[in-house]
Amino acid sequence: MVSSFDLFLERVRKATGVKTQVELGKVLGIRQSSISDAKRRGSVPADWLMKLFRTYGLNPDWLLEGASPVYLKPGASPSKGLEDEAGAGQPSSSRLVGVSSMLGREDESGQWQPEWTFHMEIPAMFHRPSVHVMQVDSVDMAPIILKGAFVGIDTMRRNIVDGEIYAFHVPREGLIIKRVFHDMHSASYRLASMDPRFSETTLTQALKEQRCVGRVVWVMQDL
Repeated sequence: MVSSFDLFLERVRKATGVKTQVELGKVLGIRQSSISDAKRRGSVPADWLMKLFRTYGLNPDWLLEGASPVYLKPGASPSKGLEDEAGAGQPSSSRLVGVSSMLGREDESGQWQPEWTFHMEIPAMFHRPSVHVMQVDSVDMAPIILKGAFVGIDTMRRNIVDGEIYAFHVPREGLIIKRVFHDMHSASYRLASMDPRFSETTLTQALKEQRCVGRVVWVMQDL
């Protein structure tokens, strides 16, 4: 017999695309062992439900009992197949995700964390549990990334590939997005804007490890 906790996990997988408990832990900001403990108890902590609502707009009643609607966020359009459990096996064409400002927030350890300001739908193929969606508020990466564009930052891809675009945390200022070049001679990294009016920044290997949030893997914007 399928437990109520297993049904909860299956609904979360359908709505968010997570495939493993490790990925779910990253979405919820908890350790995998916490999920195992909750499964053993057969109960879903209330703060998990609040996190899933804030991030994805998911209805706690649907997560726990399968009761419609799937989404509670005003104006949100549910992914195809989710409103009817009978059709939930169909592939979803889109995902509802939280969108953060570039400012975000700093946690107790000083690390950057997203601060969701609203939700939007993105193509399902763009969604991954490790990808944070941001709205860009700067002009220095134009014309590749325009002000107001939405970018996906994959927090699992922090190893620098020369010439690719990454997001970096500047303490008390939020994120910056730059094209990165590895200077082999000085063992440092040059952070460059597309707009030549903005000067380059240099980071040491140690600072790169501290401040690199992830790689920009997609951009959505009006041309």
